[in-house]
Parts: sequence; C-alpha cells; structure tokens
Amino acid sequence: ELMFRDQYLSRADMWQLLGRVQDTVLYRGQVLNYLGNATAEVKHIYISGNEVESGFCSHPQTKAIFRSASARYTILVEISQEMLSSWSNGELMYERLLNGFLPDLFNRWKTLKVRHQVSVILFGRSKVANGNGKHDSYESGHGEDFFHVLVSEIVSSNWPLIIRKLKQAFNDRTLSRAVSLAAESNMLEAIHLTALDFSDDQTDTHLMSTGTSIIAVTAGTGLFDADHTLLKQTTDLLIGNSIGVDIVALSPRPLTPVPLFKYD
Repeated sequence: ELMFRDQYLSRADMWQLLGRVQDTVLYRGQVLNYLGNATAEVKHIYISGNEVESGFCSHPQTKAIFRSASARYTILVEISQEMLSSWSNGELMYERLLNGFLPDLFNRWKTLKVRHQVSVILFGRSKVANGNGKHDSYESGHGEDFFHVLVSEIVSSNWPLIIRKLKQAFNDRTLSRAVSLAAESNMLEAIHLTALDFSDDQTDTHLMSTGTSIIAVTAGTGLFDADHTLLKQTTDLLIGNSIGVDIVALSPRPLTPVPLFKYD
C-alpha cells in the first residue's frame, strides 16, 4: 500500500511510479521519489495475506494499492422528518450525527494522519402548503428541493468548526421543519448534483488532492423513491468519473438489503 497526500496523481503518474520500483526491494516506511519529489510512502506490505517488513516488487505478482490522504469529500446531510424528530436510544437523529458518527469519522481520519478537504451540504425536500393550509406530500408532485452549502473544502483537521456550523444550522429557526420523510427526500438529486461538481476533475484539476468521494447521511433506513431516468444518469456519472458514494443510515438496519432506490 502506497500513501500520498497534498498532490494530484493521475493514473499515468501512478503507473510511472510503479514502473520505477519494479524489480527492487521495498520496505515499510520507504519514501518513493517521482520527478525529483517525495511522492509516496510505503505504508504496508503483504505477502500471502500476512504483513511483512519488506518484499521484492515484481510485475505482475505485485499488486499496488494507492491511497490518497488528501481527497475531496462532500458530506451530504439529509434534512427529513426522521432527522429532526425521531429518537434512537435517547437521542434525536441529528444528535447521533453530531455527537456520534461525525466525531468518530474525523477522529479516525486524525488517527490515520490524513488531511481531506471536506464540504458539507444540507439538503431536503420542503412540503408546499396548499390553499387549505395543509402540506402536500411528494407523491402529489408538489415540493421544493433545497440545498445549502454549509462549509466548502475545509481541511478535515479543522473538524470542530464543521461540527459547530452544523449545530448552529440545526438550531437555526429559519431551517425548514416542514420537510418530507427520508424515503421521499431528494437523496438521488443531491448525489447527482454533487457528482456533477466532481465530474470536471479532468478539466479543472485540484492540484492539492487526489480522489473524490461522497458521504450521504440519512435518518431513514436506506430506502428512497427515485426517478428511473435520473437513477441511470447518476449511475453512469458516478462510474464514469470513479466517484465513490457511501450512504450512512442512522436508523437500525432493516431486514431488506439497503440502500435501495425504488422507481415505477
């Protein structure tokens, strides 16, 4: 496993770097140079599933794994009825997010000594009141999607600021409380828009980071309504640009396989 940070490495750069160490002995902690600069560090070496201190690198027996310690992460936080009002083990769902999942995630990154660039976006689907003062559901075709960029490309080591911004947002009275259920939210639309931002990485490259990933947090069980056409477009967009998506559900795991996007 080779780890690098604070730089952009293309697939061609990775291939060239791997070619420079062919038929040589590598050891754990070794720093590899490429184009006159310290580029990557050998973090782990495995032989037959067992970690060793050193090993001989030869193609095609040696499989190289490049891990970026400075990727671009976008954390999508779904604002839904469950997130604002549902309880689990004495905590509201958004309290589980602020006091549990996010601190654990950032502390793990700190332990691994990585410095990712983190953006946080709040999103949801507001219900629109009809003439009777009642709110229409998403099934009736009414509803307004909202997206709010809370922080943009903040270094993950500054995570207390991110938590503080989220706490302020959840306690802000201007935050819409008339929102849809998690299953009826705009989860797919939020992932699609985020992927569009990452898709220009080849033309507008971020030279201080390599890799893009999306973490979508929901208070539901991982079941979402979706449009089939948009689902196909989003799938092609994610696969074509090598964008990873992790959907984190704060609710207990259901008996069915999740995440699951259902469409007519």
